[in-house]
Amino acid sequence: MDLDTLLKKLSTKEKIALCEGADFWHTRDLSDQELPALTMADGPHGLRKQKKAGDMLGVDPAVPATCFPSAVTTACSWDEALLSDIGRAIGEEAVGEGVDLVLGPGVNLKRGPLCGRNFEYFSEDPLLAGKLGAAWVRGLQSAGPGAESAVLLKNDGDLLPLDEKSPVVFIGHMAGDMRYQGSGSSRIDPWRLTQPTDACPEIPFVPGCGENGDTSRELLDQAAQAAKRAPAAVVFVGLPERLESEGFDRPHMGLPAGHNALVEAVAGANPNTAVVLLCGSPVELPWADKVRAILYLGLPGQAGGQAAADLLFGRAIPSGKLAESWPIRYGDCPSAGFYAGKRRDAHYREGLYVGYRYYTSARVPVRFPFGHGLSYTAFTYSGLTIRGREVRCRVQNTGSRPGKEIVQLYVAPPSGQGYRPALELRAFTKLSLEPGEVREVRFTLEDRAFALWAEGWQVPGGAYRVYVGPSSQDLPLSGEITLPGPVPAVLTAAPDWYQHPQGTPSHRDWEALLGRPVAEGIPPPPRKGEFTMEHTVLEMKETSRFMALVFRGIELGVSASFGWRRDYSDPRFRMMMTSAADAPLRSMRINAGIRLHLLEAALAFANGHVLRGLRELLRWN
Repeated sequence: MDLDTLLKKLSTKEKIALCEGADFWHTRDLSDQELPALTMADGPHGLRKQKKAGDMLGVDPAVPATCFPSAVTTACSWDEALLSDIGRAIGEEAVGEGVDLVLGPGVNLKRGPLCGRNFEYFSEDPLLAGKLGAAWVRGLQSAGPGAESAVLLKNDGDLLPLDEKSPVVFIGHMAGDMRYQGSGSSRIDPWRLTQPTDACPEIPFVPGCGENGDTSRELLDQAAQAAKRAPAAVVFVGLPERLESEGFDRPHMGLPAGHNALVEAVAGANPNTAVVLLCGSPVELPWADKVRAILYLGLPGQAGGQAAADLLFGRAIPSGKLAESWPIRYGDCPSAGFYAGKRRDAHYREGLYVGYRYYTSARVPVRFPFGHGLSYTAFTYSGLTIRGREVRCRVQNTGSRPGKEIVQLYVAPPSGQGYRPALELRAFTKLSLEPGEVREVRFTLEDRAFALWAEGWQVPGGAYRVYVGPSSQDLPLSGEITLPGPVPAVLTAAPDWYQHPQGTPSHRDWEALLGRPVAEGIPPPPRKGEFTMEHTVLEMKETSRFMALVFRGIELGVSASFGWRRDYSDPRFRMMMTSAADAPLRSMRINAGIRLHLLEAALAFANGHVLRGLRELLRWN
């Protein structure tokens, strides 16, 4: 049955029922209309299907499943075939558990390092995120289940090849507490909307610190002494779970002072110190110049320990490239001045200038650039030729080991075109080369490699520079492609900051780009009598004794899964409390299965309308 015929058959009530869902993980069963209930489950890096009915908090345990590396790690492969294989493997596990829709992948663009979900997003670049996300979807759906993409922010148009099996797409899902709870809005300009310790027995290892990040002087002394006795030392460091829990925006971009002290102590005792970083997003590295090597594993999944050992001892050759820029300090990020804060609306004031597109445009130095990655071999680039839209070059493995190189092509717009990033990734490929082997690389650039959105897709005329190399800041080959056509006036009419980005854009410039006024600053907390279904128990409990009692009830219910302990030092407890108490009342109808009249009664009591609350409480329909 085709979609139009089905929609004509469904009543208005049935259509509403489909949108509402049966519970948090199932759609309504309309088998009489040939629409049986669908089962959904989390799963961008491994299936998470709960054993029983399921709930949004994860109280009920999940069935065993493979723990794959998360997107922050797999994205550094720049390998579409690999992502397709991972998607298919997860799809096969989903089929075995009777899951119809897997919630993933997360292809949201990374605005900056603090988002609590960065670990499950691929990249700051739309081309890379889109291609890897599409490959994952193709792999998953080849096994049977459908994909519901967690997020897609369309900076440069449709990133995924849309067809009848395309994932559901959401826009602008990357900022702030209230966005995570489902009551926030994303204010985005039209331009952006369109545009493991036992794996290395050969090397002495000293455990780091507990979850609270504290490192004792005794432990530092032990680490230094162990490092002095060994020819080389390896330190495993990463963010503790309390700072990198799903859904929580970290207040800063640094490791806990405990982890930095450990690296400093070991590096001071042994110059041959390598650091293995395990974290879901960039962190500040004040000791980066004091160690011999940094191996970034991201969050590598259940085989991460063996992978670290193979890479450290040369049994495998590193070939990844960073899928996001690593700023030297958090203040260098263009969104740093306005990203955090308890507010319902997320301000995307940086516009198109996300990641390397800002750093290259503003000429801000970074710790590690987008596309950067080292290997145990070396590669040289030569022989760039451009014929029409076809770009060719040669890449040679000049080292003594076989290896893989990710060849990247960037395009720079003609000078004087106003609101356009100085550099944008437009093509890439991954080569496997033996020592001494030379391979020719060919790229054919379509219109979209030069186009921008200016009241429709347009290709402004002018002389475009084409760059090819191993990273966004190492581009030894360059040439020129000249295209005919006018330059849209809207480009040079953009506010000054968006033509010459540096630092943080002013609120005034952003309002001009947005085309409408926006309230500045964090709004005052709501007052009793003004509460709506958009407000949360956490917000209302400060001025409503009724909601204070509701909050205590939620605490009691959540603590039941933790031995009746209210342990706010436990990141799982905090996440569950936030998900339940800091979600808008309207969301509780689906998330917790609470009937609407009960929520309306609770809202009336919170606003001090006792009689109205009693009437709603007695209503049963």
